[in-house]
Amino acid sequence: MPDARGVEPPIWTPTEDRLRNSAISRYIKWLEDEYGFEFHDYDELWRWSIAHGDVFWRTLWDFFDIKRSKDFQVVREGWMPGARWFVGAELNYAENMLRRADITPGEMAVVGISEARPEVRLSWSELRDRVGSMERFLESLGVGKGDVVAAVMPNIPETLIAMLATTALGAVWSAIPPELGAESTLKRLEILRPKAVLAVDGYVYSGKRVKKADDLRRVLDALGFRGPLASLSYLEGHVPGSIPMEDGLSGRARPEFAQVPSEHPLWVLFTSGTTGIPKAPVHGHAGITVESHKVGELCSDYRSSDLVLFFSSTGWVAWNRHMAALMAGASVAMYDGNPLYPDPEHMWGVMERTGASYVGLAASLIIESMRRGLRPGENFDLRKLRTIGVTAAPLPAEGFRWIVKSVREDLWIDSMSGGTEIFGGLLANVPIVAVYAGGPGTRCLGVGVGGYPAPGLPRRAAAWAVRSRAASPAIRSLPPA
Repeated sequence: MPDARGVEPPIWTPTEDRLRNSAISRYIKWLEDEYGFEFHDYDELWRWSIAHGDVFWRTLWDFFDIKRSKDFQVVREGWMPGARWFVGAELNYAENMLRRADITPGEMAVVGISEARPEVRLSWSELRDRVGSMERFLESLGVGKGDVVAAVMPNIPETLIAMLATTALGAVWSAIPPELGAESTLKRLEILRPKAVLAVDGYVYSGKRVKKADDLRRVLDALGFRGPLASLSYLEGHVPGSIPMEDGLSGRARPEFAQVPSEHPLWVLFTSGTTGIPKAPVHGHAGITVESHKVGELCSDYRSSDLVLFFSSTGWVAWNRHMAALMAGASVAMYDGNPLYPDPEHMWGVMERTGASYVGLAASLIIESMRRGLRPGENFDLRKLRTIGVTAAPLPAEGFRWIVKSVREDLWIDSMSGGTEIFGGLLANVPIVAVYAGGPGTRCLGVGVGGYPAPGLPRRAAAWAVRSRAASPAIRSLPPA
């Protein structure tokens, strides 16, 4: 109930485990031990990360022990647009993603669940060795450092393998969801001008088999594409005129990780287009590596013991962020299909089946469960679930209250507002700060944002004027507005 001032109490307060064992708590303690810095609360830490940005970003490299063959001499040169980050460093994103394969090779790294086929599970060593095999396959197609590989593929383990193989090689990755229409697919391919294309022959959604092989062939003909095309038989065949992608997935080999400069292009992501024509920001290896650690571990508290599940298309930045859970040593659960099919409770059953400890959901999925009066906490065994992440749109206050009441009252709600361009959050909840119903509760480290009180609303409901004053190291380049 609201107090005399009309302010509601928090719906969640940090547990002893979060205060002691979360990555951000360990980071604060490490800063004190290594540098003598003392921070009495999160807000002090945030203000320091803005006032002393170069020091802040440097400490992340050391705290997370980012693997590189050459260290950087300068954290940042210049400001956006045109800023250069971690100048002089050489590294590889995929190498940092697969580090746990040498530590716990037999433990599960990936589980893939799909409407189209039985469950797929891969250990860390299996994932690593398939990445190596796929890397050799891409090389046999003529793909080299700096070439663009476009993948018209769904949220399945083969897509993850192809992404890691592409980036291990120093080539540039870009994913296009197969459910996208022919015109939108063509527009993206026109921007990318890929050296090679990877694809599936179709997909299954809501129990319906959707064939895409002929449509993709027509798109590539309209593009005038004459490069290598490899396709995976996901439904019943291959795209006409393609090389079987299975040739690259069936072998086993250790990956070779091309050491590239920090700003070497990693991938091209496409924005949603909610504010106009979709933009195609390019991200670099170093920026995404450090940002993946910062957002995944300091903000979302990913741990090596976690199984992280997102319901996401490959065309959404949330997919890339989901895969980056591997950077923390966590395992990932991938789901391809309609999370509400064959019934609205299905996605909660997937959580139970996988034993996911962190689940990322679009706000609309939570609102749908709330609208239907579902009570997942009573109907499913969700004891392993520690966190529900919320993104894509603001979750109204009643959605927060529904989670506490109908799922479990001790769940941490990781609500975040961010952007494709920066591959990260602007506003978020963090595991050492209380959560209030209605939205992200604080500002992300290293990102300068300001806010103003919304007229007629209590301070907790202030509207945020997001004005990023600090350049993000994830951004390599943006197309003209």
